Amino acid sequence: MLYVLVKPNANNDRIVELGENYVVIEISEPPIKGRANKQLIKFLRKILQTRDIELIKGERTRNKILLVKGISLNDIISRLKESCNFSIFE
Repeated sequence: MLYVLVKPNANNDRIVELGENYVVIEISEPPIKGRANKQLIKFLRKILQTRDIELIKGERTRNKILLVKGISLNDIISRLKESCNFSIFE
């Protein structure tokens, strides 16, 4: 499970914060008709290099729970860290 706080209507798609059990992601799409959710999944598929990502909870809120299959939690964290442009876990 991956816990995500989404900030829609951003200038671009990027990870802005990465904690031990959550990630904060800015998404360029607005939260209209599921567009931000679709863009979030597309963004994470690219970063995590897997297509098997499912939104479990939070379809209409900024707080999301995603199920990522076929990749270990350690690999998820590692790939998220690699895509960040800031220091984490300080």
